[in-house]
Amino acid sequence: MPIDPIPNFKREIDNFLELAVSEGIISDTVKSQLMVQDPQQQILYLLPKIRKCLNKPPGRPIVSGECYWQLKGTTMGASFAPIYADLFMGYIEEKLIYDQTHNIYLEELDIWRHYLDDCCLFDSIEERYMKLRSSVQKFTVSQIGVSVFKKKNGVPNRFVSQCYNFYLFPVCFAQIDTEFSVQASSSAFLSSYGFDFNKLFKKGIPYLNDVQEAALQNKLATGVFAIYRLLSGDQLKSFINVVTEWIVTAEEGSSIVLSGLSGLQVYDLQIILRRAIPTVWTELKSTTEVAVYKVSVEKRKILETSADCTLIEKAVNFARGFTNLFRILVEAHKPLVGHNLFLDLLYLHEKFYRPLPESYSEFKNNICCLFPCVIDTKIIARVTWKEYSFPRAGTLLQISEIMSSKLADEQMNPPEICHADECQLYVDHEYPHEAAYDAFLSGSALLKMTYLLLLKKDL
Repeated sequence: MPIDPIPNFKREIDNFLELAVSEGIISDTVKSQLMVQDPQQQILYLLPKIRKCLNKPPGRPIVSGECYWQLKGTTMGASFAPIYADLFMGYIEEKLIYDQTHNIYLEELDIWRHYLDDCCLFDSIEERYMKLRSSVQKFTVSQIGVSVFKKKNGVPNRFVSQCYNFYLFPVCFAQIDTEFSVQASSSAFLSSYGFDFNKLFKKGIPYLNDVQEAALQNKLATGVFAIYRLLSGDQLKSFINVVTEWIVTAEEGSSIVLSGLSGLQVYDLQIILRRAIPTVWTELKSTTEVAVYKVSVEKRKILETSADCTLIEKAVNFARGFTNLFRILVEAHKPLVGHNLFLDLLYLHEKFYRPLPESYSEFKNNICCLFPCVIDTKIIARVTWKEYSFPRAGTLLQISEIMSSKLADEQMNPPEICHADECQLYVDHEYPHEAAYDAFLSGSALLKMTYLLLLKKDL
C-alpha cells in the first residue's frame, strides 16, 4: 500500500465511539476501554501449505504483535504440538480407518492421507489425474497382459480364454532414446513374484506413441539425424569391413549374409549400408540376418522405386511394436475390462496413443473415443458385495477366490471358464501380479459377478 491506513482507521473508529457515547449507547468508561491511543501496524504472516498444492499453496495466517491466551489445544509453534497431533491421528487411524471390524467402508476407501492433523479422504478427480499424470510420464510400462474371452459355440454359459503376456521396453532408435525412472520398492515387489528382468531388457517389445512415431518417420526420411546406434562401434566396423572387402571382387548379382543381429539392428545396419554404398541392395533374410547384394546403380534405382514397402516404413513398423496390437484392439471396439484401471488407462494413453493432456476432460474424451466401453471390476465388485453377504475382499485375487468358492457352495450354475488349448499355463497354477494372469482374473470375475447380479435381478 502507498500509505499507512492506520491513522484513517483510528479517526473513523474514534468518531464512531464518540457518536455512540453521545447517543447513550456506551459510557465514557467503555469508550476509553475500546479506544486505542497508540495503534501499531500489525503484520499478517502466511505459512504456505505446500503439502496441499505445490503451485499455489493456501496460506495459514499468523498474526504478530498481540498475545492471546489459548484455552483449547496446543499453542501454535509449540515444539510438542506435532507430537500430540501425530498421537491423535494415530489413534484415529487405528480405530476408524484401518479397523476392518468397525470401518464398513474400508474397501471403498480409495485414498487416505494425512499430514499431522490435516487429513484428506480423497482428491478431486482432476487433482488425482494431475498427480498420476506426472508419475506416468516418468515411468515405463514393463509388462502388459491381454486375456480374450469368447463364448464357446454350442455350449451354453461356457467361455474360452486366451491369455497373452507381453514384456515391453522403450524403443531406442534414430533420435528416440527414452529416459525413465525405476522405483526400488516396485522392482523388489516384481522380483518377489518372479518377474523376468532379463527378458524385459533383452527381449522387451518396443512401442511408440503417435508423436514419437511421427518424429521417427521424419528423421529417417530426411536422413538428418544423429542415430543412437544399436550396433556397437566394433560391430559396425566389422560389418562394414566385410562388405567393402567383399564388394571389390564380387560379381553383380552375388550376395553375402551378415548374421548375429537382433531387433532393430537389422534395420539400423541396412540404413547405414544403403546410404554409404550406392552399389549394394539389402534385404531382411531373417530376424537375425541381413542379405547384401551387389547391384548396378541403375538396378538400385529400380529396386528403390518398385519396393512394396520402403526400408524406413519397415523400420518404423518394427519400432512401433506393441502399438500395432494396441491399435488393433482399439479398432475392434470390444469392451475393455480391468481391475482398478484408472492408472492403466493413463499408461495406455501416454505410451501407445499420445502424451497425456493437461486437461482431465480432454483425457476422458480421448479414452471414450479409443474404448467406448470400459468396465472396472472394482466398481462391479462393490455393487455385487452390496447385494450379497460376501466376506470382505480388497484385492483382485481375493475377489476371484471368494467368487469361485461361493458359487460352488451355493451349487449354482455359474459361467464355466476354460483356457484355450494353446494357453494352458494358468490351468493348475496361480501367477499373481503377472499381467496376463491378472487380465484373466479380471475377465473371469466380471463374468461371475455379472451372472450373480442378473440372478438377483431375476429373483
